Amino acid sequence: MYDYMKSRPEEGAYRGAFDESRRKLRALDPVVIEKNTGCAYDEKTGVFSLVCFGQPLMIPYPDGDVFFAGTAEKPEISWRLIALNYFSRAVELPLSGRWISYKDQPRGAVFYPNIRKNVIEPMGVFYDRCDPEILKASLPEIGFSIIPDKADLCAQGFFAPRIPARIQFWAGDEDFPGAFQLLFDATISDQMHIEDSVALCNLVADLLQEQYYLKLKKTADDDR
Repeated sequence: MYDYMKSRPEEGAYRGAFDESRRKLRALDPVVIEKNTGCAYDEKTGVFSLVCFGQPLMIPYPDGDVFFAGTAEKPEISWRLIALNYFSRAVELPLSGRWISYKDQPRGAVFYPNIRKNVIEPMGVFYDRCDPEILKASLPEIGFSIIPDKADLCAQGFFAPRIPARIQFWAGDEDFPGAFQLLFDATISDQMHIEDSVALCNLVADLLQEQYYLKLKKTADDDR
């Protein structure tokens, strides 16, 4: 857990969405949830465990809240909501091994202009301006493993056991700007509502940038 990941606990305008998610969670047996999500359930404590982009989280049942494991701290509010939603929506379905972009999901084209404007294009600009070696070094800190790929930098992490995410960066040149792509397993629409996957795209972009700048500062401090 890093300080930038923490959030004030108030749910505010999200309260209705949290209440509905909790209602759905309570309607399910913990054994069923464990099987559907791939996340372990501790009967003694009544807590589910989820490792989300390298961060151990705990979800008490039937309370339906999200904490960083072993603390009273909570992740950013949209992060909490989509994590909680996963526990009431996930299905026992193996990964397909086929990667798709956001717009390739059913109804993905409806939301894709927003994703392109707020995630894809800004992250391409970010890669052109960042130190790629520091970015590469920061990725394992948020649960991303570097993998060989045709892209200049490619890594894979997990929002949840059934929701992997793959990131790809290409450096720009004098003719083309830097580029970024975010891919998901083709089963994502079975595991997550299309609007939740919008929030997931934003979460990935935020984590990548925040962790990079944290690593950049630490590297600069260590070099002094």
